Amino acid sequence: MGRLYYVKSHSLLQLGRKREAEIEAARCIACAIAKDNPEEIRVFFKEIELDHKINPIDLIKRHQESLNNKK
Repeated sequence: MGRLYYVKSHSLLQLGRKREAEIEAARCIACAIAKDNPEEIRVFFKEIELDHKINPIDLIKRHQESLNNKK
């Protein structure tokens, strides 16, 4: 699921839909953390940080309410 969230985030970012892209990026890193996979966490952390120019943990904090209210 993490890869799916990352691809969706990257695509939304390319379309200029920054807020939605950030939410999907937060879902991506949260999924990797939940799976407790250090390699996946490291890879997604680096990719998200490069794409969004922000610490992925800060994205989780910023969009915590959206993550808790799955649609």
